[in-house]
Amino acid sequence: MLNGALTATMQSYLTAFQNDATQFTQWGQWIFCSLLTINIVWFWLWLAFQKGEFDENLAVFLRKFFITLIFYTLMMQHQWLLSMLESVQSMGQTLTHSPTDPSSIVSDGIALANMVLAPVKSFNIFKITFGAIIILVVYLVIIFVFISIALRLTLTIIETTALITLSSFFLSFAALSATSKIANNMLEAILANCVKLLGIYLVVGTGIHVIVGLANQLPLEETSFDDYWWLLSAVLLFWMLSKELPDQLTRIVGFAVSSEGNHTSATVLSMTAVQHAKTPVNFVKSLIKPGR
Repeated sequence: MLNGALTATMQSYLTAFQNDATQFTQWGQWIFCSLLTINIVWFWLWLAFQKGEFDENLAVFLRKFFITLIFYTLMMQHQWLLSMLESVQSMGQTLTHSPTDPSSIVSDGIALANMVLAPVKSFNIFKITFGAIIILVVYLVIIFVFISIALRLTLTIIETTALITLSSFFLSFAALSATSKIANNMLEAILANCVKLLGIYLVVGTGIHVIVGLANQLPLEETSFDDYWWLLSAVLLFWMLSKELPDQLTRIVGFAVSSEGNHTSATVLSMTAVQHAKTPVNFVKSLIKPGR
């Protein structure tokens, strides 16, 4: 039996990525030290040709150096970013009130699709009716939609874990002003993916319960097929929401970060999320608190 195969496959990818974290951290340390040395040397060479602006320039340098240290801390403690992902998954389980792994979603879809086949027992196997065709179409669409959503959830979790693993390498570019945008983009991508994952959980938690309620109202015998068309509409709406709502949330987060126009705000936002990651309620409040 292949029950749970999708979740097991996902876990294999996650384990493989996490095993490479130490290597990426070592590479990141080397790049960080190299770029930081270049940055410090360049600053003092530039400062040597300035007159009367030492205090002001030094204050700017110390501010940038402090921000760089924040990136370095995240680079060396990427487990903090993993805790943010784990917190979102915990929030998803609370929203869905059921297992949130991809295989469970596929299993729910198969169980729901089997409910649609109830009238088939009364069909003549030697005569293909219009009703049988309708039920077959609805059955296949349900299977497709639930597998599609499960794959989208799987892909998002794998991508987020991969980004967090690679963050130890890309965050090292924060040591030099010319390349600091790379580190900022990495944090933005991780945060956006976590919000996208939360959006998928939100849709799944609501959609499954709605569709199961509609499926329970299906006739047990071949009478009218109107209910099947309504169920098909609800399933397709479920599929569209699973695509559109998470993407909308991702765009909102991306716009909120990029519209600030500097790296400091993105860093503070990411650090706030990390600090509150182990407490889902505080994590959400920190994202919606005015002034962030």
